[in-house]
Amino acid sequence: MDDPEPSVRLTELGASSVGLQSRFWIADPSRADVVEIRGEYVTAVKERFDAEGIDIPYPHRTMTGGLEFAEGPVATEP
Repeated sequence: MDDPEPSVRLTELGASSVGLQSRFWIADPSRADVVEIRGEYVTAVKERFDAEGIDIPYPHRTMTGGLEFAEGPVATEP
């Protein structure tokens, strides 16, 4: 629905993330309509982000350090 307009608000501003909450309205929705329209909405947002050059990076970690590995089988306690 156009009235009320969809809205987006900032919910979290983390060290490496930005949380957003969006709301949109559907006239007389059934459960199937909500699932389908939500999928279409998320796809449209992602396509718009891509068009605007906004990347959504995946979290990653780099492990460094002097790990030493023993040779032979690893023993485990029962």
